Amino acid sequence: YDGVEVMGSEGYLINEFTAARTNQRNDAWGGDATKRMRFAVEIVRRIREACGPDFIIIYRLSLVDLVEGGNQWQDILTQAQAIEAAGATIINSGIGWHEARIPTIATSVPRAAFAGVTAKLKPHLRIPVVATNRINMPEVAERILADGAADMVSLARPLLADPQWANKARTGQSHAINTCIACNQACLDHVFDNKLASCLVNP
Repeated sequence: YDGVEVMGSEGYLINEFTAARTNQRNDAWGGDATKRMRFAVEIVRRIREACGPDFIIIYRLSLVDLVEGGNQWQDILTQAQAIEAAGATIINSGIGWHEARIPTIATSVPRAAFAGVTAKLKPHLRIPVVATNRINMPEVAERILADGAADMVSLARPLLADPQWANKARTGQSHAINTCIACNQACLDHVFDNKLASCLVNP
C-alpha cells in the first residue's frame, strides 16, 4: 500500500492523549498542551522515519472535540502545525467525539456543516486539508472545493449507499446516485454492535 491514515480524532486513544479531559498523566506524555500532543507527534514522526519520504501519512485531527474538557482552538492549531512538521502529508478533519451530545453525522446535520472549520485551519498549513462529514453529493463536494474551504473532501457512508458514486459523479450522472440519508442504522450502528456494515438504502 502507498500510505496510512492515523486516527487522531473522534475520542479514540490518540485524541484522548491530547485532551485534558482524559489525559491525567503527570509525566512527559501529559500536563500542558505540548506534552499532551507528544504522543500524536511521535507517531507521525516515527512513521515518517520508518517508511521514508514518499509514504503518504494522512492524520485525522479532531478540529472540534465538542465535549467538556476538549481541546481549544489554539491547541488544535498548534497540534496541526506540529503534526505537519513531524511529516504528515495530509490532514483530514475529525469532528466531535463519539460521546459528544451534539450531532455531527445524523440526518438533521446540514450538508457540509463543518467545512467552515476546515476552512479556518487551511491558511495555517502548507499541506493539504480534507473536509468531512455530511458530504453526500458531488455538488456539495464541488462547492467546498470551489469555495476554497478544503483541498480535498472525504466520504465513506455515501459509498455504501452507492459504490458507483465516484463514477457517476465523474460522468455527470449525479442525479442517478443512490443518496446516503445519514440514518446510520445499518452502517455505524452495526459496526458498534460488531455486526457487518451495510446500508438501508442499498441493502
